Amino acid sequence: MPLHPNDSPGFLLWHATLRWQRGIAQALAPLDLTHVQFVLLACTWWLNEQGERPTQIALAAQAGTDIKMTSQVVRSVERKRLLEREIDAADTRARRLHVTKRGAELAVRAIAIVEQVDSEFFADVPERQALSFLRRSRSGRARRAEPDPAGAEMTRPGGEAEMMRAVRLRAPGGLDALALEQVEVPHVGPGEALVRVHAAAITRDELEWPLDRLPAIPSYELSGVVAAVAKDVSDLSAGDPVWGLMGFDRDGAAAEYAAVAASFLAPKPRTLGHVESAAVPLAGLTAWQGLFEHGRLREGERVLIHGAAGGVGQFATQLARWRGAHVVGTSSTAAAEEILALGAHQALDRSAVRFEDAIDRVDLVFDTVGGEVLARSAAILREGGRIVSVVGEPPPALLEKAEAIYFVVEPSRDQLLELARLVDDGAIRPLIDSVYPLVEARSAFERLTIPGKRGKVVLKIVDARCDGR
Repeated sequence: MPLHPNDSPGFLLWHATLRWQRGIAQALAPLDLTHVQFVLLACTWWLNEQGERPTQIALAAQAGTDIKMTSQVVRSVERKRLLEREIDAADTRARRLHVTKRGAELAVRAIAIVEQVDSEFFADVPERQALSFLRRSRSGRARRAEPDPAGAEMTRPGGEAEMMRAVRLRAPGGLDALALEQVEVPHVGPGEALVRVHAAAITRDELEWPLDRLPAIPSYELSGVVAAVAKDVSDLSAGDPVWGLMGFDRDGAAAEYAAVAASFLAPKPRTLGHVESAAVPLAGLTAWQGLFEHGRLREGERVLIHGAAGGVGQFATQLARWRGAHVVGTSSTAAAEEILALGAHQALDRSAVRFEDAIDRVDLVFDTVGGEVLARSAAILREGGRIVSVVGEPPPALLEKAEAIYFVVEPSRDQLLELARLVDDGAIRPLIDSVYPLVEARSAFERLTIPGKRGKVVLKIVDARCDGR
């Protein structure tokens, strides 16, 4: 017979974890820090106290967070002027993190507050025993960590017991760990909107992102209709058709409803349905930020886009042409016609020709491939040229030769508004590889691993008859 919930270690640990996290969230709220912001601020402060200036990758390793979450949250802490990036004296192209004076003061206060919550939570457990258990838990891969409860007044459609279908990654293991489940409709916290998800797009490696907070709902880009908003949200209303990119540090959109920061949502394009709209936010914003924010691409410059026919590359190609650049696109297969149709002036098959020998030098390399292709890209740069990668940190040897940067995309309402305008003007368009119903989510993720995919794979949550514009 199954254990009674009161006798089940997993059930009891679940409730204990939620109670502890609520306590932490409530204690940190007066400091205007979320739980994850606190962890990254405190880890940076501690490392600084040890004489270290961590990179984002080193900070992620120390905090136990994935790199995408770390990048996004670090930027939010920077905006609060609690962290700064400094140039590495040994390598002027590298950036390292340190806390500001205000950040150090706040970190010390926050650590004291959290330690008080911890001491109360573990009041009946010997300290040595508690530490031993937690250290063993940290070494495991399947630690449970739920999104930060906001503690504010919430609303749900249909009452407290409203349930929804959602795809969840139950444990590390990829496709085999995916399951379609009945879960509670998420609460709407302060500054959030509850979106009735019509469609959600998926990305190849995203099942690796939330391994420190399982079970987790995947997919971070969506299109749908606002179902409810928090009391402090004034620029969205129930019934508004929206699209957006969600934060990577919480449950995603492969579900019938998703709670999303209202500031991450924007009116979806008028000329696209929900399936096509869901295919734009992550790739479109990545291309925009890579080309224009990090790459500083200007009209008349030459840009080389590696992976120009891929999910991000297709938008980078279209946006670069719209900006007035001379666009050269590469692919690993014979996709020249596709790349030219997207607006490139020249297309190359990297498997058939060395791109360094086939094109004139460029001002910017936008890399979606990584590896050897990224490492060889410095040879094609003009003086003062830049390299931007969305795959991984540039190798040290490359940093010695060129200005190169790796970045993780961030949600942006203003940029979504610009992308929607460009879509409606016909300047850019998404490419859809395939569409799957929510019940076939495992097949959809499997499709991402098959060679020859062109464009985005999208989960359709609402029936086509309801997929209005």
